Amino acid sequence: MFYVLGGVSWLNTHYQQAVLPIPTQNIAGALIDANLDVYRFNKTTLNVTGILLPALSDPGRVFFNTNVSYYVKIFGNLSWNISAYGSFDNRPPGNLPSSDYGTSSGLSWTFGSSLRTVPRTAQ
Repeated sequence: MFYVLGGVSWLNTHYQQAVLPIPTQNIAGALIDANLDVYRFNKTTLNVTGILLPALSDPGRVFFNTNVSYYVKIFGNLSWNISAYGSFDNRPPGNLPSSDYGTSSGLSWTFGSSLRTVPRTAQ
């Protein structure tokens, strides 16, 4: 499944514990969001999301966020996942870094009712 959506956004950012005080920023922006989900044999899932936020009230400033997650079904209801994220601001305030990246991994156990729909048979 793939989708793209757009809209407007409002960013209200409070910076804390900075060496130099940075005032709160209020930025109006456009929003472009894209998402791709890939399923393989009910055993694996790949999800890729990217969000582009060009600032309308601060022309030339652009924010970009991305997240990639991969899930593998081990057995039964037990799954393993690994995720990576990235965040970018082409004009961060003060001496703050322009990007932030990271990864995480974990095990999950699914329980309860499934949300899958079962096709209706002809009557």
